[in-house]
Amino acid sequence: SGPNGVFIVPDDAAYWMTWTLPAAGFSAQVSSNLVDWTAPANNKTLVMNATTTRLISSNDLPAGSAAFFRLIKRVPSKLQTLLASETNAPGTITGKTGTIDPVTVGVNTPVTINSVDPTWYIAGGVAHTINLAISPVDPLAIIDADAPLVNGTVTILVNFGTPGNYTITATDVTDGSLTSSTSASITVNP
Repeated sequence: SGPNGVFIVPDDAAYWMTWTLPAAGFSAQVSSNLVDWTAPANNKTLVMNATTTRLISSNDLPAGSAAFFRLIKRVPSKLQTLLASETNAPGTITGKTGTIDPVTVGVNTPVTINSVDPTWYIAGGVAHTINLAISPVDPLAIIDADAPLVNGTVTILVNFGTPGNYTITATDVTDGSLTSSTSASITVNP
């Protein structure tokens, strides 16, 4: 009855963590001591009927003989703007990893915008509409229309029209509750 049909359980499956819906914006965490919580690296989740089930792999289990599991609601406080060669890295100082690769005029460049908490974890449950702006202004650029966040994330395409160095700023146009975010500089080649 699930939308993905059959789910093959990997060999390293240790536990399934199940909770009822609705649970928008909640994330699973694992700990050995009820103090130092971490998010499981494995992202295998099934949503069926009125429950969500998350796979906890043996690699996600803490060392020792005790393991505790919980759900935490991530409260979004700001936006994060990631270019194609960057990825979200929650719990780090900058919240992202990767080196920005140059792009070429006339080629669609995906820009991912996340609603994140103060420690860069993606906070779902927000459906605000996001607008992108390029600085300095590229009069020949084509930016996809404003789009809503879906489970805390949206990808909007930008097609630069003029070579140069630019930044991209994402703004919440629904109510402005999330702090805007500006990307690092990206080089656009002819």
